[in-house]
Amino acid sequence: MPTTQGNRRRFGSAGWLLGVSVAASVAFAAPQSRPELSIVAPIRPPGWVLIRDRVLVGITPNRRATEPNRPDILIERFNETLSLGVSFLVGNGAWTELEPRPGVYSLDDLNFFVASAAGAKLSASFTLHVIDTIYKNVPADLRDLPWNHPFMKARTVRLIEAMAPALRGHVQWFMFGYEIDGYFARHPDEVAAFGELYGVAAARMKELVPGIKVSTTVTFSTGVPDLTGPLAALNNQIDVLALTYIPVEHNFTMKDPSVVPSDFDSMRRAAAGRKIVLQEVAYPTAPSANASEEKQARFYQLAFDEFAAAGNTIAAANFMMLADLSDQDAEWWVSFYGMTGVPAFRGVLQTLGMYDTRGQPKDSLEVFRKNIRIGALRPAVLAR
Repeated sequence: MPTTQGNRRRFGSAGWLLGVSVAASVAFAAPQSRPELSIVAPIRPPGWVLIRDRVLVGITPNRRATEPNRPDILIERFNETLSLGVSFLVGNGAWTELEPRPGVYSLDDLNFFVASAAGAKLSASFTLHVIDTIYKNVPADLRDLPWNHPFMKARTVRLIEAMAPALRGHVQWFMFGYEIDGYFARHPDEVAAFGELYGVAAARMKELVPGIKVSTTVTFSTGVPDLTGPLAALNNQIDVLALTYIPVEHNFTMKDPSVVPSDFDSMRRAAAGRKIVLQEVAYPTAPSANASEEKQARFYQLAFDEFAAAGNTIAAANFMMLADLSDQDAEWWVSFYGMTGVPAFRGVLQTLGMYDTRGQPKDSLEVFRKNIRIGALRPAVLAR
């Protein structure tokens, strides 16, 4: 993993807040000569068709720990998720990548993400990381300005205007900020100003992309309670409840999967009639985090059970991720977040995949495959 920005493009973000949540997004490389994208048709039982009125499900595609970090490998893994039957793709972007210099926009990664989703007929969400868990992630010349400063508003609107043509007709959900509860726990005096900027960004996006739903992402563990507290005013502005969900304790050990039903009840109450978009649903297997393959598989099944009972509440859910990280990649991220010497943190970060570090499938992969193929997302999701 050569650089921070390169890592984020190729692998995705892994933002943490005090062990409350981990994040990784689909991250396609943007090489000088991009390989041809080969979209494969998802596997379906013969004679069956999908009913679209269901919970859309995705998997964060990433390379296996034993594979090289190459664009063609990432595309191969993306195609693997398609063969498993996914219907949802999550994308993320940093402002500094989309606008590397003031007024100069670099949209290759965004366009490739949109083309990948459109080519595979996947529904999609895209998150602009103006906040990245605990960091204010804006261009350097804006970093010291308040969120509601006229210059900040003007640059935000221009960025939205640059992005909108790519999103129009292809992206259903746009999130302005990622796991923002982490940042505002440290900067509570900035919530009102951010809410003002959010309103400007959301209004312009909706003008340019008719039908798109706009929100901001919070963690389940701390963000959901904050929606009726310090983030209440912002909660009144969002169209959907966008969450990252990993049932982890503050010491980075995992809760038992049996918490899933009550957690989903809490999500539904917080949504208050709005749709829920789960950008990340995750559970590791590392013993150092009080986790195991059996627990991960049970967590997956309980999550699918909730999707089946969701009615129209849950719009989409993305499982994170396809494969465990290599030791090298895990060490890079552990060091980046200053968590060297915390085995539980590393264990959670490294072992969220459905393939282990040797590239062998875990039990959770079969749980995913079974639920997708038999239509467990709802009664008769697959119908003749």
